[in-house]
Amino acid sequence: MVIVFLLLFFILAWVRNEYPKRYARLIKSFVSQQSMFQIMREELVYSHRASIALTLVFVLSASIFLTLTGMFFGYSWSFDSEKYMQFFIWVGFILSVYLVRWIISGLLAFLLNDSIYIRTHLFLISINNKVIGLVLLPLSLLAAYLSVNVGEKIIYLGLFTWASILFYRIIRELFLSKEFKIPQLYFILYLCAFEISPIIVGLKLGEILNK
Repeated sequence: MVIVFLLLFFILAWVRNEYPKRYARLIKSFVSQQSMFQIMREELVYSHRASIALTLVFVLSASIFLTLTGMFFGYSWSFDSEKYMQFFIWVGFILSVYLVRWIISGLLAFLLNDSIYIRTHLFLISINNKVIGLVLLPLSLLAAYLSVNVGEKIIYLGLFTWASILFYRIIRELFLSKEFKIPQLYFILYLCAFEISPIIVGLKLGEILNK
């Protein structure tokens, strides 16, 4: 995992050095809706190099963290070839969730003829995932290389932080849906399809990987 950690810190350092203003604005949009809409008015919201790089940080950091979480709950606190395979499986799972969410959201935008809300919704998810990736990176590094007892506490801290950011995003999306006058039934169906289902599938995948 050393190579992956070095790659992640290199990517993060590159983004902060090459795009310091955009990096700061992306982080600010996590708590400021005004900043979020300001960035959305620009071009290359998703395809900008900084955005792609930070999304990669999220995917890799989250995959490392989930691998470490599986090691903790699977009572096998050591890296071996099987654990590295689990890491790549988690990468594939997260990318698949991303892909399915984008495809279905695109179809909904086409069917409902409401691309503005869908675009805002996807950008909100993107921002929150980037923040999760930035938080999980140092936590995963500490959990991987400190003692087992300390690592276990860090895993719980990471899970709590991830769940808190997810809850914060859902609250923001609830207010966003009211602002765009989205029926609450649609919002509940969205939660079941795009938030609860991936978590259930992820838990089941973790259980299978760590039998």
